[in-house]
Amino acid sequence: VMEHDIVFITEANIGEYSIEDVVLPVHGYNTLLPKNEIAAVRVPKCICRCIPMHGVILDMLEQIYERCAREDGVDFASLKRNQSPEYNLPGSYRHIVCKPKAVAHTIKRYNDETIPLVESDVDRLMKRTAPPSIPDGRFRSICLDFILPSSSYATIAIRELLKQSSSIHVQLGLNEQGAGQAMDTTSKTNTVKSIPIGRPGFSLSSK
Repeated sequence: VMEHDIVFITEANIGEYSIEDVVLPVHGYNTLLPKNEIAAVRVPKCICRCIPMHGVILDMLEQIYERCAREDGVDFASLKRNQSPEYNLPGSYRHIVCKPKAVAHTIKRYNDETIPLVESDVDRLMKRTAPPSIPDGRFRSICLDFILPSSSYATIAIRELLKQSSSIHVQLGLNEQGAGQAMDTTSKTNTVKSIPIGRPGFSLSSK
């Protein structure tokens, strides 16, 4: 997102945009800051949450950015470094929401938990293909395929799909529980297990 692409949303033009158009600044000396008003729920030296509310004292979001920087002793104008490009911090913008494109999935059955279900980059270079699905395989998994733009993360897309927390504590807990192991769909007991988001693929219950 370039500076000339930035448009401030008002009551007059809000109908022209969706949530997928909304960006927030990664603050630097050259970023435009939001002009809208918000109610700030504060903890010392940071904002933990910003919630639009009625009937409360509102701060300009731009003022909140500047106040937080000032409390931390940061002067964004001083971040311009013509002589040291590696420390030159103009800032940028990030979309708050994006949708994956070209989403596809396949269901694979297999017997060996140690064999990868999808091709790696090395496999593609070596022209090796992933093993085919075994029709009567003991285990069943879903393989997802989608495209995300730069600076978007597949782990977060999978988190949203699974409605599962990506908190480090939750993920460590799943590892400790032995989650992520393939599920034997030929068993009479039909138990669905949660798995760590970082693992490629995840198990489905038997139907």
